[in-house]
Amino acid sequence: MKIIDFHVHLRANDNPELHLNYVRPMGIALTVQLSDVLGSGAQPTQEQIQKINDTTISFVQKYPKEYIGFCFLNPMNDEKFNLDELDRCISGHGFKGLKLEISANATNPQLGHIMKRLLELNRPLLHHSWNTDIVTREPNPGTFQNDPDDIAVLAERFPKNKIIMAHLRGGAYRGIHAIKSHKNVWTDTSGAQPVAGVLEHAVEQLGAHRILFGSDLYGAGGRDPATNIGNITGASITDKEKEMVLRYNAEELLEVKI
Repeated sequence: MKIIDFHVHLRANDNPELHLNYVRPMGIALTVQLSDVLGSGAQPTQEQIQKINDTTISFVQKYPKEYIGFCFLNPMNDEKFNLDELDRCISGHGFKGLKLEISANATNPQLGHIMKRLLELNRPLLHHSWNTDIVTREPNPGTFQNDPDDIAVLAERFPKNKIIMAHLRGGAYRGIHAIKSHKNVWTDTSGAQPVAGVLEHAVEQLGAHRILFGSDLYGAGGRDPATNIGNITGASITDKEKEMVLRYNAEELLEVKI
């Protein structure tokens, strides 16, 4: 079947043709391009944000049937810039959502204006999340990790927004239970290497309809899509549930058809 990869980071110097030639035989027909969200550090400037989004724009313009763009922002930048850049990406270039990384914790009030605008545009937020019990909450100055519990707080604060908690395997069982009661939150399957049982538990607790396939391919050094697809196809879930995770949930959330 055709597959949608909801979590890929191609950088400005990556060759999209090489990427597409690599993933097409696996069945990946559509990729959500998130660009190099870590290349400029935890606190990218307005100029750096625009360059990152320009990379995504160039990929989508060259291969509009195979890439979907998500805007990238630093919530700590100027509010007007953030809203203007979000409109440039979504209204101007047809991007389907927003990616936030480690510039601000998900509980930061600074996200308020962004969430409000996303709701007006009816676009989802894909937010970085990881189980950080074994690391400090702020390992480097200006770097803000996000635990699954932080995503749950964001979801409760903005119950009408569509939110995707990135990295199912990065949050694992803790992440699943943190978002379980928040019906406006999905999760993608990326993060770490495949671990037996995590996907099955997510399907059992959340329902297959709240899970999206994501490889987290990050240039040449990212996780391998084939391995991550195998984690879905080899899981002890039904064929219908596998199809939902690999394609149909993403089609519904992104309002696309492949």
